Amino acid sequence: MGVSIKIFLRSIELALLCIAIYSNSLWSQEIRQYVIKHTATSITIDGHLTEPDWQAAAFSEKFVHYQDGSQAKLSTQVKYLWDDQYLYIGFICLDPDVWATMTERDDRLWYEDVVEIFCDPDGDGLNYCEIQVNPLRTILDIFFKKPFYNNGYGNRAWNLDSIKVGVSVQGTLNNKKDIDTGWTVEVAIPFKELQFMAPSMNFPPHDGDRWRILTARYDYQRTEQQTVEASSWNQTDPREGFHVPSKFGSIIFSKETVTPIDSIK
Repeated sequence: MGVSIKIFLRSIELALLCIAIYSNSLWSQEIRQYVIKHTATSITIDGHLTEPDWQAAAFSEKFVHYQDGSQAKLSTQVKYLWDDQYLYIGFICLDPDVWATMTERDDRLWYEDVVEIFCDPDGDGLNYCEIQVNPLRTILDIFFKKPFYNNGYGNRAWNLDSIKVGVSVQGTLNNKKDIDTGWTVEVAIPFKELQFMAPSMNFPPHDGDRWRILTARYDYQRTEQQTVEASSWNQTDPREGFHVPSKFGSIIFSKETVTPIDSIK
């Protein structure tokens, strides 16, 4: 075998090795975790996240680009709380231009600024829901028996009838001429309406129960190129996008009551 052929074959081996290493590192990405503390106070769903319990709740890590895990350009973080009726999720999104036009429930909100929640309570990769909320408080809620990559179909006729959402914009909605600070979203998801997805689980959860959840965001820049940044709390799959339940983050319910900052001595 000639020297040139040996060099060529060796280069192929090295290339395949690099691909294998990259693939393994991609699939071994850490699954992020968040311990949710219990709230004993009434939470007003207005999008402001100003209650003492919200102020005391821990921030999640900042969102990353869903494909490669690099830090997203626009900062997004979430906070969680829960009580016996609802799972509360608060989004804090930095954004210099907050905008949306869609007002009909279950419209294709992912084509504009939007935040998203994917929830698979028992983590089996089946029977999970997707919730989207845009800056106009429009809701999209869909149920999936199995993921898209496994020929799953999203049922838009399914609704979370008791869901509550609130949105607050720090700036001027739909005004390209000024510079906004961002927008916050507050979502209250009723436990009783998720029970059918995981009948063997506890609803409301017990202390130490663990769910799989992914929080995500699409931000569209209204430029000639109409660029979009898709980010999520946990890095997902570069081929299949957000709909990979095995890549969802992990939330752990704690019966420990959140301690308002004002009460900490």
